[in-house]
Amino acid sequence: MKKVVYIKEDTVEIHHQNNIIVLKKELFNFEPRINDIVDFIRDDNGKILRVVLSEKKSETVKSTKSELDDTPFLGIFSIVAAVLGFSLLPLIGSLAGLILGIIGMKSPNNEKDRSLSRIGFLMSLIGLIIFILLFIIVIVLAISMTAA
Repeated sequence: MKKVVYIKEDTVEIHHQNNIIVLKKELFNFEPRINDIVDFIRDDNGKILRVVLSEKKSETVKSTKSELDDTPFLGIFSIVAAVLGFSLLPLIGSLAGLILGIIGMKSPNNEKDRSLSRIGFLMSLIGLIIFILLFIIVIVLAISMTAA
């Protein structure tokens, strides 16, 4: 695998088989970036004529994609909704946290998302139970005050 490791003003350093190859930028048919995976086009004598971007994805694209894949969006959103359920929007926040938590717990590839979703689900469930108990207490107190 040939990978761009350093870029100077008019040269590019490429790591290939434990060696560093220094090439002029003019050999590249694209604007090189660190971690780009490249291939060489050589003449019959083995001299490098052109450097092209490899069909393999560059590592910068891979790392960005995997970072996004590993971000536990549903778990974070379920916890945020649960916190809203405890404060500003008791019924709506708790229900949203429950739904997001259930969806996040079924996430097939992301263990961090499943863990945070469980926490959000449990917080939302506790918030919903507290809301229902407080609602029942308010109803009972209202009925007892009107009966007296």
